[in-house]
Amino acid sequence: MVGFSVGGEFALRTAAARGKDVAAVTTYYGLYVPADLAGLEAHVQAHLAGEDEFVEPAEAGEFVERSMALGKSLELYTYPGTRHAFSNATRPESFDAAAAGLAWRRTREFLTRHLAG
Repeated sequence: MVGFSVGGEFALRTAAARGKDVAAVTTYYGLYVPADLAGLEAHVQAHLAGEDEFVEPAEAGEFVERSMALGKSLELYTYPGTRHAFSNATRPESFDAAAAGLAWRRTREFLTRHLAG
């Protein structure tokens, strides 16, 4: 699953609720912390804006801390100087072509690695 903004929240919620049914989740711009993080069995990759006006740094910190405590698979990338929706080319006020390209390359590699077979 891949989700952007609130879609990333929905992807994480779904993965936590569905357990082994979801192998990998990539979320852009936010890290909603599912109440039942223990049920999350998917590999998770997150792409966060360095200057996101909608996401509290504490949310990402809580997700990382809880994930590590439970031994979850997590890749976290932060793109300094970027804003929320940095991968959305239809939003010129926040689009960052370099960060978007790097994030998408990392997403493809992550999904290939965890979904191949």
